Amino acid sequence: MLAGVAAAAGLAAVLGTVCVRATRGYFGILTLAFAQMLHALVISGAAFRPFGEHGKGYFLIGGGGLYLPRLTMAGQELESPAFSIALYYAAVALLALCAGVLWLVVHSPFGLALRGIRDSEVRAAFVAVPVRDHRWRAFVLSAAVTGAGGALASQVARQVTPPQLDWLLSAQLVVATVLGGSRHFLGPVAGAFALTGLQELALRFALYHRLILGVVLVAVVLVLPDGIAGGVRRLVASVASRWTRRSLKRATLPDFLRYSMPLARCNSRT
Repeated sequence: MLAGVAAAAGLAAVLGTVCVRATRGYFGILTLAFAQMLHALVISGAAFRPFGEHGKGYFLIGGGGLYLPRLTMAGQELESPAFSIALYYAAVALLALCAGVLWLVVHSPFGLALRGIRDSEVRAAFVAVPVRDHRWRAFVLSAAVTGAGGALASQVARQVTPPQLDWLLSAQLVVATVLGGSRHFLGPVAGAFALTGLQELALRFALYHRLILGVVLVAVVLVLPDGIAGGVRRLVASVASRWTRRSLKRATLPDFLRYSMPLARCNSRT
């Protein structure tokens, strides 16, 4: 896993020097373009040529991918179903660890600077915030977190294949973020759970699962422009506001206020 994190962060550190020069939608297009370039290098076998005959063997055996040994604990290789249970708890622990680290980052001075850059790059640069440097650091950090998740996800199939490098998989991260709410800390997490559930439901309709998934996603985005997390926050605020108003209506007024109100009405009429 550490190797996956280091590889993802190292590649992001190199590509980030180019990507951070683009802004807004061009930044997303550029990152997806690099992902597609990497996919083409792997699927054609060009990425394995520097390794000579060993690289050619890896390419032929893995169908363009790499075989991974099964996860071990205390030097022992786990078999199913113990492997599935261990992988589940490892995923939960990794999610909690990444969420905790990112929570600290978001609420640090670095995270506050990133919020300012998100709202207005011009204003952030005007107050001497190094915009490109901060964006590069955020790019590398996001790649490290994604690399940790990818290293654990590769244990499911025990193989890293070219389809896992396709830009459509990268686009799913963007869709999950928009679906959950990009301005809320737990929005991408909620979006990932919702997107996975929608995909599983749509797969029941084999011929039209992509159409159904697309229609549902468009409907959710139109109904909840702030994402699922934003919709939940508005719902909670609305319920709390109604409960407060009802509580105030049912509250008994003190005697001095109860008797002073008719006098105030009479004075206002005169």
